[in-house]
Formats: sequence, structure tokens, C-alpha cells
Amino acid sequence: MNERASSHGRPREVLLERLARGGLAAERELMVDVRGGVAHVGGSVTSVGHKRLAHRIASEMEGVRHVVNTLRVAPVAVMDDGSIREHLLAALAENPAVDEMTIYVDVASCVVHLRGVAATESARCSAEDEAWATPGVRRVINGIHVGSIVPPGEAALASEIAQAIGDRLGSKAARIGVEVRAGIVRLTGSVPSEHVRAAAERLAWTPLVTDVANDLTAIPDDGAVIAPAPEQPTDRAPTAGDVNVV
Repeated sequence: MNERASSHGRPREVLLERLARGGLAAERELMVDVRGGVAHVGGSVTSVGHKRLAHRIASEMEGVRHVVNTLRVAPVAVMDDGSIREHLLAALAENPAVDEMTIYVDVASCVVHLRGVAATESARCSAEDEAWATPGVRRVINGIHVGSIVPPGEAALASEIAQAIGDRLGSKAARIGVEVRAGIVRLTGSVPSEHVRAAAERLAWTPLVTDVANDLTAIPDDGAVIAPAPEQPTDRAPTAGDVNVV
């Protein structure tokens, strides 16, 4: 996406191709023209994010000095979080600029959260573009880091995991403590239900974690302690290639 396409000879076709490759292939009402260094982009798209994306792609074309963006926003029917996530994962898998094996996707209330590591800034932007191009998305929070997977300090990793748990579980995570030692995450404190306990454990898994010790206690509002559900045997610990699902 950061590479500038040559628009010599057939600028309109080049722009249409760029828009399609940038995640707007599903938009059937796009009308474009490029004349005298001005790119005109019209028609309709399904979100404000798509309009912004089309503008950026057009402005990156070689020879384009100005973009006239008259796109109308015509939202599609609201999709549920699971459908949005499934659609986005499929799009990431088909995008050659994105290594989806190092990117984690979570969707809550039509807001997409991206985490993980991208090899380049271009790949990071491409993943965000795919998220915005997914029908039903209201907002994208891009937490993807650029560079190789270099383990941060244990305190920094614990803080990052605690923030992810807090962002996803809100006030239900108020009494959760997070510690990291030698790649092992330990969760301590209490939560209001066994469901929240399990959700916190799933959120603790990141590409840099080798194991999660879940010492959380489920204590509902009535004060009764709920025994943890028995651990299910697994053949292996999650790896960086696994998708973190909550």
C-alpha cells in the first residue's frame, strides 16, 4: 500500500486495481477518473473507513496532486461480531502483504482489535485496511507492532496483557493481577464468574507466552466460591500461529 503505483498510460485502471487490492473489491459502486493530476473518486461505500481508505489509496498514486472524494457512505446491515471476525480472518489469509499467522483478531461490539507483529509498516497498514474493509466494522484499534518478535521486559509484557484483559472485560477485570516470569503468565485475584475466569486466561495467551497459570478464583456477588472447571488436556501450548479467540 505504501508503494506508489505508476499511473502512466492507464491511470484510471491502475487506480481501480489499487482500490481492489487495498480491500475495496467488494464495493461495486465505485466510480473513478484521473485527469491532470487530479483523482476523482465517487459512488458509494459501506463505511466511513472505506471512504478514508479510498482517499488514501488515490493520493498515493504517482502523479496525483489532489483527490476529489465524493463517495457517499451507505452502511450495510449490522453483522454480528463472530461474522465480522470470520470475514476478516479470511481476507487476511488471502492478502499477500499480510502474514496473518502473526496477527491476532478480536471483535467486540463491531470494534476490531488487532494484535501481533508485522514484518513491515506496509503490512501493518494493510491489516488495518482489511479490517476497515470488513462489512459492519465501526472502529479499528490497531495494536500490531512492526519488527521481529523480540521479547519485551517481563513487566512490560505483564502490563500489555493486563491492558488487553481490562479492555476486553472492563470492570470484571478490576481484581485481576498479572505477573510474567520466564514466559509464563500467572493470573491472580478474583473474578465474578467462571466464564470471566476462562476469558481472562484466553486473553493472556500472546505469541510471546509459553504457558498461563490461572490462579483466579471465581466469586460471584453472593460471595460463594466457584471451583475452577477441570482443565482440558491439550497436546501442545498455543503458538504464534494460533488465533486467539475470545
